[in-house]
Amino acid sequence: MNEKFYGRHFPNATKSVEEIQKKFALVLLNDHPAISSPKPYVPNMLDVAGLHIPEKPKPLPQHVGKILNATSQGFIYVAIGNPYPDNVMQRILQQFQMLNHTIVWNTNHSPSAKLRIPRNVKFYPKISHYAVLEHPKCKLLISEAGFLSVIESIHYGLTILGLRNIYGKPGEFFDAVEKIKTGISVKLGPNSLKDNHIYWSVVELLQNENYTKLAKIKSLQLRDQQNTPMQRAIFGIEYVLRHNGAAHLRNLRQNLNSWQFYNLDVWLILCLVVLTVLAIFYMIVYFCGKVVRKAYRRKYKND
Repeated sequence: MNEKFYGRHFPNATKSVEEIQKKFALVLLNDHPAISSPKPYVPNMLDVAGLHIPEKPKPLPQHVGKILNATSQGFIYVAIGNPYPDNVMQRILQQFQMLNHTIVWNTNHSPSAKLRIPRNVKFYPKISHYAVLEHPKCKLLISEAGFLSVIESIHYGLTILGLRNIYGKPGEFFDAVEKIKTGISVKLGPNSLKDNHIYWSVVELLQNENYTKLAKIKSLQLRDQQNTPMQRAIFGIEYVLRHNGAAHLRNLRQNLNSWQFYNLDVWLILCLVVLTVLAIFYMIVYFCGKVVRKAYRRKYKND
């Protein structure tokens, strides 16, 4: 846990970060091997990636559902709530206009009246995000490549195009590099508005079947679980409450100080042993050399 983060959000805390870390009864991790890589967790650490995804999403408005169902080639879903500046938005819309697919843009605000919106781009304020993602005709997710967006794209078996920090505004987004390596996403940066990079990236993700196949495989790996993330989280919380903190599940490392954890006392003894051996070796060499020098001098005098 970052000390600055801890101090900013808990300014009146009476315990240090180290003291808090030693008393964690349960850790719910937004992680899963299908998302990152296998890790050796202890029993009080539970993978609950996708915990925020509802089992039954809020339904879409009837008129929106009709438009989505009527799309012949499917639709592309843009989940970027806060629009970019007008000049950036217009360049993005120009590239969307070149596509044959319908673009469904879920936004928190109505688009600027100054924008020239193509016919194939539909802006809908605050529609059900998860209902759009699970729609059978959804072909691609375009977002800011946040960590939750990556989890959602994997959960629903969708490829994802990440427009990360597209106009240079600082942001803290999930590093999608590992996801790119798995072949289910493409990440674009500040130069995305040049040379129709967005358009060609969308075409690549839609036409190359390898992206879709890998996304479906990742989705099966994530969904194939004994119980849901919510059920796992609830059981873990209730278990800890039933057993007064469930100290028996904690890593014993929490009870060790730095000297014990890093075996500094053992290393210190080993260093002393090595130094002692070196000192003895040095003394032996020194005295042997002294004896040899005396013998040489005596012989030299006799000669």
